[in-house]
Amino acid sequence: VSQSRYDNNAVEALVASEAYKAKRAAEYPPDTDYLDGIVKGDNAQVQAYIDACNAVKNKYPKGAA
Repeated sequence: VSQSRYDNNAVEALVASEAYKAKRAAEYPPDTDYLDGIVKGDNAQVQAYIDACNAVKNKYPKGAA
């Protein structure tokens, strides 16, 4: 019987490098805010949504733990 082995440090590094995705998802504003702004033609609301998303992206940069 062959046992699979893995490098625990490599697994932890991979998990940490992907952690930003869950953190971002938890803090992004609802998509409905964007869609509501589009439907109403409210450019300020659309820009507020984009700004909020960019703030979250800056808070949790890609690959950061």
